[in-house]
Amino acid sequence: MAAPSDIRTPSKGGFIAFVILSVAALLTDFASLVLVTTWLRATEAAYPVYAVGAALTLAAVLILIVRRKDIVTTAKDAVLSAKFFASLKRYSIFERAFSDYGWRTLLSALVVLAGNVVYVSYLIWMAVAYISPWYAALAGFYAEAE
Repeated sequence: MAAPSDIRTPSKGGFIAFVILSVAALLTDFASLVLVTTWLRATEAAYPVYAVGAALTLAAVLILIVRRKDIVTTAKDAVLSAKFFASLKRYSIFERAFSDYGWRTLLSALVVLAGNVVYVSYLIWMAVAYISPWYAALAGFYAEAE
C-alpha cells in the first residue's frame, strides 16, 4: 500500500546530516568548555570557537524544533529495525544484554557511572581552575550521588 501523497516521509540523508550537525555542535561546545577553563579563554583564538559552537548548537536546536516529528520517526525506524538489532547481536556483549536482564542492568549502570565520573571530574577541574567553592560543592554532591 502506497503512502498518501500529503504525508512527507523523512529522508535518511537529512537525518544523517542532522546527526553530523549535532555531533559537530557537541564537539565545538566541548572545545569551548576546555577553552573556558584554560588561560586561552580570552584570546582571539577562543572567540571563533565560541561563535561556531553557539551557531551550530542554535542550528541543531532550531532544526530539532522544526523537524521534530521527522527526526523522531527516522530515529525510531532506525533503532527499532530488525537490521539494527541483528547487527548488534553479532557482538557477545550486546547479545547477552538483550537476553539477560541482570547483565543489561549492570551494563546500563556502568554507562551511567562513567558519565557521572566524567561530570565530577569536570566539576573538580572547574573548582581548582577558578578556586570556586561552588564547583567544589557540586563535585562533592555528584560524587556522593554516585
